[in-house]
Amino acid sequence: KDTAINRAIDFVRFIPTVRTFVGKTTASHLIDFMAKRTKNPKTGAWEHLGAKVWLVTSELANSVGSGPIAESFVKSMTDLYGGKDRPWEEGTRTTGYNLVRSPCLNWLAGTTKEWLCETISRTNLQGGFFARVCPIEGQYDPNTRLLEPQYPSDYNETRNAIQDRIE
Repeated sequence: KDTAINRAIDFVRFIPTVRTFVGKTTASHLIDFMAKRTKNPKTGAWEHLGAKVWLVTSELANSVGSGPIAESFVKSMTDLYGGKDRPWEEGTRTTGYNLVRSPCLNWLAGTTKEWLCETISRTNLQGGFFARVCPIEGQYDPNTRLLEPQYPSDYNETRNAIQDRIE
């Protein structure tokens, strides 16, 4: 699982239009990340870094947790998945106001069936979250573990073609 996820990250690592967030986060922090602005050194104007984010969590249970925090995270991801043509707003008393312009969120999460059921409640799974997910199930066989992946002869050409499409 980790080897496959690391290969996927390698495909987009150097593409400047892809803002990748790899690791553990909460819904609130991810929204802060998507709404973040920076000051342009040339013009002095505040500019959004971009709300098009690829979230990578190599183990869902570790990255999202369980209980109310995981519930909030999954519900927020379900809402943000759509990629809206209008701004998405969030306001709280403690963190203030966040404006996410045209959110577009893609999420690569690794887990097992058992940890998926522990992390994401049945209500969330049936309430729209899984309609936005493309699960890929692998069969684990400890007798056929490959320490070094073997790549086809056209690997570089295929990788370049995929990177061009992502850009």
